[in-house]
Amino acid sequence: MVSPSSTSTRKSKLKKAGVHTLEAVAKEAGVSLATASYVLNGHAERLRISQQTTERVREAATKLNYKANPFASSLRCKRSYSLGVLWSFSGAPDTSRLIHVMGKQAFGNGYTTFFYDTLGELASIQAHLKELERIRVDGVIVQYTGPEERFYTELAPSLEQFAHVVVVSNQRLQMRQAQIIHSRDHALADAVRHLLATGKTRCAFLGRISTNRSKTGAIRTVLEAAGAPPLREIDIESLDDVASVLGRAMEEPGEPLEAILASTDELAAAAIAALRAMGRAVPEEVAVVGFNHSAFGAFFAPPIASVRRRDQAVGIQAIEWLLRQTEGGEVLDNQVDTVEMEFIWRESAGPQCREA
Repeated sequence: MVSPSSTSTRKSKLKKAGVHTLEAVAKEAGVSLATASYVLNGHAERLRISQQTTERVREAATKLNYKANPFASSLRCKRSYSLGVLWSFSGAPDTSRLIHVMGKQAFGNGYTTFFYDTLGELASIQAHLKELERIRVDGVIVQYTGPEERFYTELAPSLEQFAHVVVVSNQRLQMRQAQIIHSRDHALADAVRHLLATGKTRCAFLGRISTNRSKTGAIRTVLEAAGAPPLREIDIESLDDVASVLGRAMEEPGEPLEAILASTDELAAAAIAALRAMGRAVPEEVAVVGFNHSAFGAFFAPPIASVRRRDQAVGIQAIEWLLRQTEGGEVLDNQVDTVEMEFIWRESAGPQCREA
């Protein structure tokens, strides 16, 4: 049991630190503690508290720099006012900006956000979901880019433990929860069509093949439809291996490669450097296209053509959808929207043309 003297001491310390309690706000506004609580927790209109009283309480809270404790509130309403975001930040070119815009939007609506880097691994997603379930977050956003079958068998059951869910994926999933498709197919198709229009028909994909099946699939579809030679795959684990692996690929018998589509802009830059060391001109002999639209690409020589991701737009929409469920009580089951990535032409892809 807390004695009156200890409570008084605590309040005195808070006041000296410039932290004011709800009681101080109520006293400043000349209202009851309950009324101050109702106004500051957004219940004024429902309880028909007058506009004059509402404004007086809010002005007092602003004057005293009152900050509500969301976890104390959660004990009363059985909500944590927190959201979980599971994202593979290694694939996002501007991670700090993505976290900032999502966190700011959630915070502006009174929510704390827990961000977890899944590293693109299903096991990591599942482990973090267990932690978020323990924390009792009000909703989760999960980015998933793995095989479709594993989503149904391993991830979908775990998502059923949460009342509000938004899934971000690069493919359409047959699921009950709301889904935002961050599609790269059209952007990659535009990149390939540009290469074909400039006479580059013998293409290769440079990157870790096992984790880029959706990219190679989109590229292969366009090449096959155009009757171009089959896509060659150059499997690589790290930037350090680009020169040697690409060197061997360029020396293979048959018609020489004319274009390289890399899984990242960093690999594209390394490929350009390796090709130059071999005496191959970029883009005259070999065109190069990257992925992620990293800032440095515009300052490379030649500037690197790339696919621009829309992570921030997707992140903002995902937060909005989650808040519509947690705050607005909307049911977004089976809701699906698509945000397309974009092919950005630069000189490394060859001359600009209307066909792209």
